[in-house]
Amino acid sequence: MAKYKFPGVYLEEKMWSPFVEPLDNIAVFIGYTEKNILDNGEDLLFTPITINSILEFENTFGFGQPEKNLIIKDHSSSTEEKITVEFFGEKSKHILYYSIKLFFESGGNKCKIVSVGTFKEIGEILSAEELIQGIDSLKNEKTNLLIGIPESQNLPENDFYLVQQKILEFCDKNRYFGILDPPRTNTENFLNKISIYREKLHSDSLKFGAAFFPSLQTTTAYLYDESCINVEKNGFGFSLNSFDETKKLKYVSAIGKFSVILPASPSVMGLILKNDMERGIWKAPSTIPLKQIIAPEFLITDCAQQLLNVDISGKSINCIRNFQGVGNRVWGTRTLAGNDAEWKYFPIRRLANKIEKEIQNALDQFVYEKNNSSTWAKIKSITENYLYNLWRSGALMGSKPEHAYFVKCGLNETMTNKDISDGKLLLQIGISPVTPAEFIFFNFSILAIEP
Repeated sequence: MAKYKFPGVYLEEKMWSPFVEPLDNIAVFIGYTEKNILDNGEDLLFTPITINSILEFENTFGFGQPEKNLIIKDHSSSTEEKITVEFFGEKSKHILYYSIKLFFESGGNKCKIVSVGTFKEIGEILSAEELIQGIDSLKNEKTNLLIGIPESQNLPENDFYLVQQKILEFCDKNRYFGILDPPRTNTENFLNKISIYREKLHSDSLKFGAAFFPSLQTTTAYLYDESCINVEKNGFGFSLNSFDETKKLKYVSAIGKFSVILPASPSVMGLILKNDMERGIWKAPSTIPLKQIIAPEFLITDCAQQLLNVDISGKSINCIRNFQGVGNRVWGTRTLAGNDAEWKYFPIRRLANKIEKEIQNALDQFVYEKNNSSTWAKIKSITENYLYNLWRSGALMGSKPEHAYFVKCGLNETMTNKDISDGKLLLQIGISPVTPAEFIFFNFSILAIEP
């Protein structure tokens, strides 16, 4: 910009831009942190902060909450060493630190963090109100957001559904997408638990979120307060710190193998963003194995997945499955509106979000421009060029551009004379997105050879 040094009339020319600037696809995690005030006094409460690594998270927000209710049980004999670790009381509900660590290990390159407060005491209830306030803090974000709240799984039941419904409605209003975690359950009761989840999750915005299940056994060990750890041996209890270094090291090693169980969302979000970068937002991420995951908390069979993937309610649940030889995979691509003909697949919904937001941003420059054929032609040119590049990238179906998309803008095409006199400029686009090949069919025939 020119530097004006004396009074007068100055002229600046502002050219319209024929390009659509791509928006970043970025994950947002909302939850509780060890700290949210920087060393310089800056308060980060309810402020989205971009983080590029787990080290940057640790420097900005601290670490996880140390566990205090772990117990080591030593059932070793003279011929066999047998040491187990378990919780003997409530465990921390704060899992954001582990979730961010898993996100980066799963391929995520950066994310935003919204701290809604510092750690509560172990056993204290988390606040749905604080988490919802964290969601609302994202209303001015201009990127293509993928929103997750792993700690919502640790809320009381009514608050759990309140927060999940808020995520869906917020994503609908702002064209974001939510990654949801169903309630924690077990291998004997999960079908009943999912049935209750479907019944209680009420929303008109189901196509703006997807649920992933079950929780995952990670390779990460719990952080813990060493002074609170006891060892049970031969019917007696001992403080961990009462043992010599050799014995203590053996018990510490056992704690290191007692791995954290996390909701699926942080792993899935890292995988989705890795897939966005390497293959495209319109591609399903099922070909990429999940990293730093030992296994799903329990195994899902083909029969069980049929009941989870397709349901009369339309609330599809995407499964994390372990396949011999290929590892742990995201085996599902459906939104929670799994029976919706247009929006059943989350890659299509996220692609549509991207298109809507990027074109909307590109057309901001035409606000208050003359509503005439010259402006319409510019808008059509920008939009057609943008969609053409998406088609060339493989995001849209069709052997020719006209098979993949259309753009309409003009009098008697999208507008009437009354629309124009009312100050309305209407653009209509249609796209033919690439659909995931969810079901692949084979027809076999056997040619019988006559004897």
